[in-house]
Amino acid sequence: MFTMEPCAAIAILDACFRAGLTQQELLQECVENGMDCSAVLTLLPHVNPSSENGGEAYAHAVITAQLGFRKPQQQVELIDPLTNNTHRPDFYWVLEDGTIIVAELDGSEKYVNPQMTGARAIHEVVADEREREKSLERAGVKRIVRFTFDEVLHSDQLRDKLLDAGVPTDFKSVVNINGHQVAVIE
Repeated sequence: MFTMEPCAAIAILDACFRAGLTQQELLQECVENGMDCSAVLTLLPHVNPSSENGGEAYAHAVITAQLGFRKPQQQVELIDPLTNNTHRPDFYWVLEDGTIIVAELDGSEKYVNPQMTGARAIHEVVADEREREKSLERAGVKRIVRFTFDEVLHSDQLRDKLLDAGVPTDFKSVVNINGHQVAVIE
């Protein structure tokens, strides 16, 4: 963690915390090994064990630590009042005026991998995605941002999409960790 780029370190910490590591155990390990805990203390507020996979964890780290956006909630359950279907968008923000914005990390696998499509044709999967978006809107979502992992890696594109949707930035300052700028949040 001390030698890798911060977003990758945060993604690893997400998995470790999801598996049961505590903040106290992590900091104790730092101290016992004579390491500077300041980098860890900067990264900890970006950690979110709710990330369900490595891509989602890395995207969350880019959104908050690299780009400085407000930390989203993840996997919030939203219920469509018309169908009672439950959806859990990857990233969820509620603005001060009550506007709900969600962001979804899309991968091509969900359109072409038979295990993920249930052997349905691409047009059926796309139609399901459109219906899911309508369902999210009925559940109160005002803006939906769809992005790919390539856009996470080329974060200017992701930044522009989030800014266009109105996701607020929320950082106090920026520090350098392993040659990378990291947003400082609480």
